[in-house]
Amino acid sequence: MAGTLLRGNGEGCLYLVKESDDLVSWCECSESLVSLPGQMDCPWCGCGWLFSCLSCRKAFAFARASYVPRSLESIAQEDLRRFGEEPTEDLVGEWLAGMTPMLETLKEGVKYVYLDGYYVPVDSGPIEIAGIHSNHRFDQVPQVAALDDSTVIEEILGNPAYWEEGAASPDENSGPAVDQAGAYETVHLFDASDPEFVRATERARETFKYLLRELAWEQRRIVPALDFAAVKMPFPIEDPTDDQPPVEHMWIGDLECDGDLIAGTLLNSPRWVDWASQGDPIEGGLEDLSDWMLVADDRVYGAFTVQLMRSRMAVGERREHDEAWGFEFGDPETVRLVPSPAEENADQSAEEHPPVDHPMSLNMEDSLRQHLIDSPGFALERDDDGWTMLHSEALTGNRNIVKVLLEFGEDPAAETNDGRTARDLAESLGWSEVVELLDQSNRS
Repeated sequence: MAGTLLRGNGEGCLYLVKESDDLVSWCECSESLVSLPGQMDCPWCGCGWLFSCLSCRKAFAFARASYVPRSLESIAQEDLRRFGEEPTEDLVGEWLAGMTPMLETLKEGVKYVYLDGYYVPVDSGPIEIAGIHSNHRFDQVPQVAALDDSTVIEEILGNPAYWEEGAASPDENSGPAVDQAGAYETVHLFDASDPEFVRATERARETFKYLLRELAWEQRRIVPALDFAAVKMPFPIEDPTDDQPPVEHMWIGDLECDGDLIAGTLLNSPRWVDWASQGDPIEGGLEDLSDWMLVADDRVYGAFTVQLMRSRMAVGERREHDEAWGFEFGDPETVRLVPSPAEENADQSAEEHPPVDHPMSLNMEDSLRQHLIDSPGFALERDDDGWTMLHSEALTGNRNIVKVLLEFGEDPAAETNDGRTARDLAESLGWSEVVELLDQSNRS
């Protein structure tokens, strides 16, 4: 359980304890709890990449998250005393404010290193950190790499030139950067084999249809209801260097989708990709989508990989991330899928099945019936791609409207210019209820 702090009769907490003497360790204590990270004036000497023992104040490289039978307040008081400070209420409060956000990222049993203000799991894949002192980008946790290559300490961790070259201004690392397109969070790199990341992208693809349906209804609204809508897609990096990922995931807005392809405009300014620029028209397949997000009344829906990223942030970092975007993301463990017209807490989560029909689809039934009576031929009109109203409503999952169109004689076998039927379009996005309705019509 990440970040769980226990108090009461047990008075215990999840904390970092020296795991081994590997790589660097001058601490000889039998059980070493980590101290609050020290000053960062000269991080190459060790204060930027080593833990310090709370008892003897000597350094070591690796710690493990374990439950200890002490309250966090008692650890704070001892740490302050070892620093030569009287543990007043104010100083203990400052210690807790600095330490608690980092501890809340811990998972029991996981092995960690310290790097410039972060507790980093040793099995992390490529990492990018905007640290207290400097900016860092590594394909592997450097302390782990140093176990096999001792020059990593000399050339990177203990090298003043490395830290000075990457030094960040106080403003640069104050929080996630925001671009003109809406938002671009501080880069957090996921290992492509990370099972949680893989599942997050799978869930995004499975549920993308709800974003598309909401966008279809947004086009009909007189007063817009959406604050933001975009999908995230991977952009391959041509000939990436050793310190670059193979792809860069970026947001695309002004969306259109025909059931096979997603087209839109690149919202981000690329960091590594040199063949695309912010504002460029972009096209990609549905299978390429890695996330989607829409915002209504400042509340975020979708954002599967973003929520995964937020779940791994310290509380303070998460707060800064959310403030930079300017939206209410909610609990990172719960992904909201669709806005609800009912009470605020009735938003559908990713673990629930949203309503089969969009509320606007239900509300439109009577007016649609009357319009079909008054102008029976309007629904048969085709656009330049051969799409009728039935094709469009099937793609966006509006079962109620599809039902009315079929009742008024719309042909479920009619094909678009590229040979797709309404059933093909509904099936492409997984609208099973619409597919079933069209199948029934074909059989009758």
